[in-house]
Amino acid sequence: MDQTATRNEVIWRALRLRCPVCGVGRQFRGLTMRKQCPHCGFFFEREVGYFTNALIVNYTITCLPILFIIAPLAYLEVFSVRVLLTAGLLIAIALPILTFPHSKALWLAFDVLIRPPTAVEFDPHPHEPE
Repeated sequence: MDQTATRNEVIWRALRLRCPVCGVGRQFRGLTMRKQCPHCGFFFEREVGYFTNALIVNYTITCLPILFIIAPLAYLEVFSVRVLLTAGLLIAIALPILTFPHSKALWLAFDVLIRPPTAVEFDPHPHEPE
């Protein structure tokens, strides 16, 4: 990992969907995560089943607006049940798709901060993007 990168820089790289190690290579092509950074060769999936916890992050991000916006509005009876169910359903469908890349990138960034990469986690001959 770039020894000069601070915690905030690594998190900012994740929010921009860049490699948490070098900050240059893109992690995603559309909604598909690359296997490795095209710039520094860092393998993004550090072990089998690595991104399982990223699903928990994504689920949490999805639940927060439902819990803190839809539920209070339902309790206060500000809108009809149909409107609230429609809004909740739209949030439950759209938000996980929209936050999918960022939840994986943030999970990887937090892990890189806790467990800095070793030499084994890099491809010595990184591939440039197609």
